[in-house]
Amino acid sequence: MIARYSAGRPALATAAWAAVLVVVALAGVASVLVIEDGGAASQHSGTSVSLSMSTTSSTSMTSTTSASVSSTSATSAANGLQLSLSLNASGVSAGQWVTATVVETNTLTTPNNVSAAAEWPLANLAAGPCGHMNEPVGIAVLSGNYDAGNISSGSALQVYQPGLTMCPMILSVINGYLFQPSSDNASVLGSCQSGPCFNETISARVSANGYWTETGNTFTNFPAGVYTVVAGDEWGGVAIVHFTVK
Repeated sequence: MIARYSAGRPALATAAWAAVLVVVALAGVASVLVIEDGGAASQHSGTSVSLSMSTTSSTSMTSTTSASVSSTSATSAANGLQLSLSLNASGVSAGQWVTATVVETNTLTTPNNVSAAAEWPLANLAAGPCGHMNEPVGIAVLSGNYDAGNISSGSALQVYQPGLTMCPMILSVINGYLFQPSSDNASVLGSCQSGPCFNETISARVSANGYWTETGNTFTNFPAGVYTVVAGDEWGGVAIVHFTVK
């Protein structure tokens, strides 16, 4: 049973666009965090993370695992979207980076207008230190071996460096996403006076080799053990992969 969380995007005062400044407890620097969202990339001093994500409503899930690569996908006949999550490696040594890639694809050969929702399968799914921003997808890294039946009992690791972060422009209202045929490219529909607000590739990439403590002042490489990477979208779709640190 997957616990679902309803959490809409906050309206940002009177402007359709607003620059959001996120302040978290300041911490020491340990490596670099690179966020790639669509095509725009920003770099922040902090944890070693590089991630990618996508949206999907999930009715079925398949997964494949080899000695070096893990992948999984979830599809939904209800909205015609497919959420795919993959890792560059299923096993690494302590200190090595793990890169996760998530993509949301329209499986239809015609345009697909999907209304916005707030049926996230897990709390704290994010596309970066600023949350899921304008993305209908998010990701989390959990310490331990979880599946779709018990991910709600896990706690996401702080893979994004705490501190002062300048976030990109965020729409005050998003009504839906118009996906191009057989594509991960979508027009974001929302608080714009006329027409789509902008076009965006619904994907992201994040690479991580550790996390910060809850107090935000200590960075730790992933200790030996099993880790679960969860990607989810606001329609309740979920994809799960695992990696092991030796």
